[in-house]
Amino acid sequence: MQLHDFETFIYLYETRSINLTAKITGYAQSNITARLKKIEEEYRLLLFQRTYQGLVPTEAGTEFYKYAKKVIDLTDDFLKTVTKTSKSQNIVMPKLLFDWLIVEHNDYDIVKDNITVLTSSQITEIEKPKYDTIITYASFSHEDYHQVGVGYLIADFYTNSLSKDIPIIVNSDQRP
Repeated sequence: MQLHDFETFIYLYETRSINLTAKITGYAQSNITARLKKIEEEYRLLLFQRTYQGLVPTEAGTEFYKYAKKVIDLTDDFLKTVTKTSKSQNIVMPKLLFDWLIVEHNDYDIVKDNITVLTSSQITEIEKPKYDTIITYASFSHEDYHQVGVGYLIADFYTNSLSKDIPIIVNSDQRP
């Protein structure tokens, strides 16, 4: 089993959808299904019940999710430890991503790195390459920068029993 299999399983668990996991990871649905089957065969466990509404984790699936998260978190911590350099980065990102990447997940070192928080509108207007890394959910194009990755934030939507409407997400940024 490879590290990528753990990541795929985490997406499956969090999205409860083979289709959505395929979109997030960029793999075909058949590849995601095959990976899940391989994991279940390797560990001799049924990790999900397949239903018309999507995937429903079994008790073993929930425990495997906790295990997979630990493996990924420990691997990330290890890589951060062994790849640390004395050079700090100049990073720019919008507040929503700052809250998620820095506050919630500690993905960047707020002490070592110089982090600037701008709106996505301000980020799209950057003219001179004064940042080492730009992290944004807005469409960004600049001749001095190239895209090195794409990530997805998982969002849960909840309503109370009195409402059937999907909640509205409000973003204070002026750019749509």
